[in-house]
Amino acid sequence: MDETTIKATIIILHGRKTILGGKKLKTPELIVPDNGSGAAGCTAAFTISVSGDVAPPFLVVEGGKEGHAFVMVSHADGGRPDTIPLSYRLQDGAVVLRRTQPGFDRSIFDVFALHFAKFAMNFYRYESKILALDGAEVHLSPTGLTRLLAAGVHVFVEPSKISHMLQALDSPTSFGRFQPGLRGCVLVLSHSCVIAKRALSVLDLVECVGMAADTAFTRDSLVSAFKRVGMWPLDPIKVSIEE
Repeated sequence: MDETTIKATIIILHGRKTILGGKKLKTPELIVPDNGSGAAGCTAAFTISVSGDVAPPFLVVEGGKEGHAFVMVSHADGGRPDTIPLSYRLQDGAVVLRRTQPGFDRSIFDVFALHFAKFAMNFYRYESKILALDGAEVHLSPTGLTRLLAAGVHVFVEPSKISHMLQALDSPTSFGRFQPGLRGCVLVLSHSCVIAKRALSVLDLVECVGMAADTAFTRDSLVSAFKRVGMWPLDPIKVSIEE
């Protein structure tokens, strides 16, 4: 499991800016579109397995009343808007929470632990599981770790200074494909939003996360990611184990 932070506004600004001026202009002017991002930020946590399976994603989006995230969707025919969960743009079982700061703390990790424990119980009900996490302080919540253990999930904490060497999600074949794909998706969709004269919404951002994940986290790429970091099959040259 690992998380990645997404800032839609930064993606749009870096992808859309245009420099105007001659060769001797010392202070170039940056021109950006009027229609920016109303989506703010998002933290997406993914959990992948050595078999190439992906657990339902867990997202935390910025702003609004804290709790499970819902949005109002209007109909083209002018009918009464529907209230829908943001998670409906993702795979079944996905969770999208809303809070002021879209990052992880221990309380959010506790909710993630419950989310993954339910998935693990249904996916491998009678087998022991191992979940690899980096050593971030927010991952060391007694409540969350107890919930995982109760579901037969044993937590393996990777040293924070070398987790990038051991985490399959940090591999060029996983997050290395997801993050560029997400940026491209946000830019394409934001261009459509500019034409439609509206800001990129949080619903658009969640949709981009889903599309980028479906494209990047293929079975072959995930199996390759675990092999690359030496976690499975276990490569003693890359991974040292002390008794």
